Amino acid sequence: MKQFFKFTFYSIVLFSMMTLTSSCKKDIEGCLDAEAENYNPDANVDSGICVFARDKFLGTFVGDLTCQAPLPNAEAFTITFSEGLTNNAEVEVSFQNTATPIPVLIGRVDGDKIIIDPTSTSVALDPNLPNLKTDLTFSGEATLSPNGIDLSGELRVLINIFGQTLTCEINASKQ
Repeated sequence: MKQFFKFTFYSIVLFSMMTLTSSCKKDIEGCLDAEAENYNPDANVDSGICVFARDKFLGTFVGDLTCQAPLPNAEAFTITFSEGLTNNAEVEVSFQNTATPIPVLIGRVDGDKIIIDPTSTSVALDPNLPNLKTDLTFSGEATLSPNGIDLSGELRVLINIFGQTLTCEINASKQ
């Protein structure tokens, strides 16, 4: 009988300890992706809501592109940022409504800054002479203001034949 009580006592203690330790571990919801700005290392349940640095850039911005001659000056334009193809820090950058055609560029986002990687293409600078193309290399960077609306920076255009880099100032607002 004594052994029965001893066995029962130890069984109750062991069961209680198991119950207490398993009930102490609580589910913590959060973003489980370490690349996200809102990554929660303490989370053990995926909330499904991760915010990446590039997300604040996604969308359409409207503004002015002020360039050095011979590039167009004080030109109204639209710039669209869309998700890149390879990772959560990459965006595709496309300019619309510009006199000089600009190819889709690839940018990398780091915090509130976007860096546009050099991209080379042949462009007809004069729309009246579409067959007269000039080799250009585009690069640049821009910063998004803390309000998440205003974008400012510069687009650099290297005219390869002259080895000269011209800059265009970017000022735009998110729509």
